[in-house]
Amino acid sequence: MPGELRVEFDGLPPGRYAIMAYHDEDGNGELNRRFGMFPTEGYGLSNNPSVSGPPAFEDSAFELVSGAAPHEVRIDIRY
Repeated sequence: MPGELRVEFDGLPPGRYAIMAYHDEDGNGELNRRFGMFPTEGYGLSNNPSVSGPPAFEDSAFELVSGAAPHEVRIDIRY
């Protein structure tokens, strides 16, 4: 179902972060994968990198800086 969801994390210390989000379509609490590698449910990563195989932290990483304006990360969920 198309839509938008907003999540806020307060009080995170400065540092390097990456985010993975997925649509748990069957509600089993995990990302289902075919052959243990290929997601069969929608998922997305910070920075929206194109990946084939397991994503690398560096491809999705971003820096959270102390005292800076709130950092917004948009993630496109791909099916």
